[in-house]
Amino acid sequence: MSGRAHMLDAYFDEAAALFGAAVARVGEGPVRRLAVAGHNAHLRFAGSALAARVLPALEHLTSDEAGGEGLTVMLWDLKSTGVVLPPPPWDDLRYHERGNARAYSDARFSLSFERRTDVFSAVDNERQMAVYWTRDASALPNFTMAAPMQRLLQGWLRTRGLFVLHAAAIGREDAGLLLAGRSGSGKSTTAMLAFESHLLYAGDDYALVQSDPSPHVHALYNTAKLNVDALDRMPALRPVVSNPSRLDTEKALLFLDTRASHPLTKGFPLRAIVLPRVTGEIGSEVRQASPLDAYQAIGPDSAFTMLGGDARGALAMLKTLVHVLPCYHLGLGTDRGGVIAALDTVLNRG
Repeated sequence: MSGRAHMLDAYFDEAAALFGAAVARVGEGPVRRLAVAGHNAHLRFAGSALAARVLPALEHLTSDEAGGEGLTVMLWDLKSTGVVLPPPPWDDLRYHERGNARAYSDARFSLSFERRTDVFSAVDNERQMAVYWTRDASALPNFTMAAPMQRLLQGWLRTRGLFVLHAAAIGREDAGLLLAGRSGSGKSTTAMLAFESHLLYAGDDYALVQSDPSPHVHALYNTAKLNVDALDRMPALRPVVSNPSRLDTEKALLFLDTRASHPLTKGFPLRAIVLPRVTGEIGSEVRQASPLDAYQAIGPDSAFTMLGGDARGALAMLKTLVHVLPCYHLGLGTDRGGVIAALDTVLNRG
């Protein structure tokens, strides 16, 4: 064992002991077994404060099946338990920084700390254990609640050929589409229009994707985020908005698994990549896009969010996807039926 591995082994041992101390103080909170793309994750909470911020976006992945090996995640916060998690030995690691985040990763370990949210997460893929800690669970912003444990899941699932891409995903049981674009492109609105139609929904901001043995997307989060103007055009969604009193300062956050009449999909084979763009016209138009167009729409944001994961692996997979799958521009018209018809057209081409 290398010196770095020995050092991080000791750090995970310390973290496990501190989690035990947190449980001793406030009691064990909810325990959840999740099935993520066929892989098991066992979430253990000290108390319930952090569970209330993490579980809503993941409840649709809850599995009742007993047994089976998997990742064990220990989750707690300082405010509700009084137990602080010291930082890892950053100075002895070849870490990197991007924006407000610091991270380290190698073939076995993945660690990240986000200053904006005070969230630290770490994964040991050899021992199949992980840590998720923050100072104050009640202070976590809605974008963290929409995609909880994002960097932790990336650090774990990368070893299984699965990568979290910055894209939406909609489709049918036999065929699906990645929707990609920067903020304001209409990606989230298109995904929610699909959700309200006959099409299946697998996320509006992050998609869990594999390219081998064939392109496939797996549902990860049951959430959606919408600007107020988009929400106004879809009033049927207002009952599942979790933050109605804060829409003057943040996007509407929706937990869609509460819509029992429209169950979420576990995933589907990928057939194409679609790049939506709001046009202001009435009708919607589909035209061919280049692999480079698709790569540029997904790659930069995905690489940024992959800090602490495997950005090179994700971008290599994305290069494969954009050359294997057909890519299309979708000019989004104002007629909602026309948007769905255009998506159906692309799905039928596959």
